[in-house]
Amino acid sequence: MIRGALAGAMLLLTTSVSMADAIITDALALYDSGNPVGRAFMQGMTQGVDWANTASTVKLYCPPPGIVLTVEQHVGMLKDMLARYPEFHDSPLGAAVVVMLQKNFPCRR
Repeated sequence: MIRGALAGAMLLLTTSVSMADAIITDALALYDSGNPVGRAFMQGMTQGVDWANTASTVKLYCPPPGIVLTVEQHVGMLKDMLARYPEFHDSPLGAAVVVMLQKNFPCRR
């Protein structure tokens, strides 16, 4: 089971960037521009990651029970992560969202 989780995490982090997975700084710029497409894109990405984590038997991150984050909270945490870890500026948005959630809500193993 652990091998499967590690393989899944490696696949997620090493998959080439597709058109649907923008670079985090580009996605944040579009979000910050007030364009509704930017907000919808960010919300879709963060909800997709949340749903995938909820459905998985091996969790990538472990938020407290009952917590529901808004897109604005996700964006705030992403911006905080970029300020602390500038090496993520060129990362695909999906991978950055997973790392951000792992840093904010680590699982106790």
